[in-house]
Amino acid sequence: MKQYIKFFFLFTLFSCNIFNQNDFLLSKEVKNSLIFYDVYQVGIDNYRYDFALVENSDTISLFSAYLNDATYKIITFEIVKEEDLRMIISNGNFENKSVIIGNEQFELK
Repeated sequence: MKQYIKFFFLFTLFSCNIFNQNDFLLSKEVKNSLIFYDVYQVGIDNYRYDFALVENSDTISLFSAYLNDATYKIITFEIVKEEDLRMIISNGNFENKSVIIGNEQFELK
């Protein structure tokens, strides 16, 4: 019985992500759209933006982008729609990302 308790304790300890937790900072909707993003601090002046789409009561993850700057509070996003393309344009210095979901393409510029 002690072996089971010991195994359960060790499994629980190592399966937890307590050593690599990211600090959640904020969640915002991109202006007048169904796209929102969450911001996590992943290190000193390192931030991860997780973009997601809300469609038919489902949340679909689009992509993650990283910013190595402490200016996350003044970053803005806007959506530009062109037929089947939705561009998420930012005033931050993000790497270009693209994903296709169904018949729509999403890009971060």
